[in-house]
Order: sequence, then structure tokens, then C-alpha cells
Amino acid sequence: MMEAYYMQLAIEEAKKAENLGEVPIGAVIVYKGEVIATGHNRREQLQATHAHAEMIAIEKANAYLNSWRLDGCTLYVTLEPCPMCAGAIVQARIPHVVYGARDPKAGCCGSIMNLLENEAFNHKVHVTSGVMADECGHLLSHFFQILREERQAVEEKIQLYHPDPTKTMQKVDKQKYEIIKGAIMKELEKEALTLKELRNKLKMNLNKSFDGSIDWYCTSVKLDLEARNKIERVDTNKPHRFRLKE
Repeated sequence: MMEAYYMQLAIEEAKKAENLGEVPIGAVIVYKGEVIATGHNRREQLQATHAHAEMIAIEKANAYLNSWRLDGCTLYVTLEPCPMCAGAIVQARIPHVVYGARDPKAGCCGSIMNLLENEAFNHKVHVTSGVMADECGHLLSHFFQILREERQAVEEKIQLYHPDPTKTMQKVDKQKYEIIKGAIMKELEKEALTLKELRNKLKMNLNKSFDGSIDWYCTSVKLDLEARNKIERVDTNKPHRFRLKE
């Protein structure tokens, strides 16, 4: 069955996101039986709101067909599209969407609303749901289970550096933490750096609202990435340089 074949390709894209520490969501776009675009979630890595799997795949398909209209295309995605992606699908005039797992919190193909089959719009999208839903759902649930376990391990490690109970993971600014994490992953993707070099780069690149907290956040994020096996040492000399694992 071709739907399962293309969904499996979307799952492979989702695994690429997982390897980057991103929520594992993947998408492929098929035109006349050929995969013309793929995408996986890169929101944290790029620190870009729009960097969802579907949006990335749509942009690639636009370039491939040299057209903003994606008539005749089918989009396969592992998770039910959110409002942003559903809107982009309608705007791109994609006629058919196939998704795997439902998203009861943000899904806009029938879970909380149905933007794709809304009669009020001048374009309706045919939706096929539940293709390889168990496999797609397991990928997500496993990711979040591991993330919770790793967060707990990281928090225990951080306590060794910061015995003050006010400095636990629950007390830090989660938004700052994620911004600095994304910035660190970007830097370590480009080159290997010591912790001190990382701090200096972030102090130059981030705005003043982070002054006084970058050093602590850098240490915490580094421990996080080490615990999740996302970075590696590139030399034995001290201070150690680290890079993002391929």
C-alpha cells in the first residue's frame, strides 16, 4: 500500500529530527508518484517558529515546482498538522493530506478543529488520517518519555554544581534555557568549542536580557546535551572542546 510506504519515509524524516534533539515529526510531499520534498522538525535548532516539518517540506516543493501552488501534490506527515501548517497547506492548494498520529492539543485536521475541510474556504483538502498511527504515536511518546528521564538525570547533575534548591530546573526560566540551548547547538554544529568559548560567543550574540545568567545556563545546557549524548569531545587536552554529534 503506497500510503504506508510514503508514511514510512515521513517516519524516517521524523527520526532525523529526533537525532537533533527535536520533537520527532517528519513530512514528505509526493507529486506524480515521486517524492519531491522532505522535511523534519527543526524549530529548536533554528530557533524559528515556522520550522515545522510540513513548512520546510512545502518550501522545498515550491522551489522544486517553481510555483507557490502545489496542485496535484500529496503531503504525508507523521503528526496531525497544527493551525500554522494547516493554514499553509490550504494556501499552497495541496489537495490531499495523509497524517499518522492525532494531536488532541493542537491538531487542525479534525481533532480540535478542521481547517482543511472547512467549507468556508475557497480550497478544501481531502484528509486521510491514522496511517501508521501506532508507529507515529510511539515515536512521539518514546521521545517524551526519554526526555523526561533525561531531564531528571540532568537536574540531579545540576544539583552537584548548584546545591542551592532555588536553582533547580523547575526554577529556571524555561524560555531562556531553550533559546540558549538552540544557540549552543547552532555554534557546535559549525565548530568545536570549549565551554568558555561558547560563553563568550553567546555573550556577543544574545541580547542584554541574558547578562549575568549565560554562564549558569551554558553549564546546565552542556550537561543536558552530554546526558542526551548529543555532543562529543574532540580532544583529550584541557579545556575540552565539544562539537555536536553528526
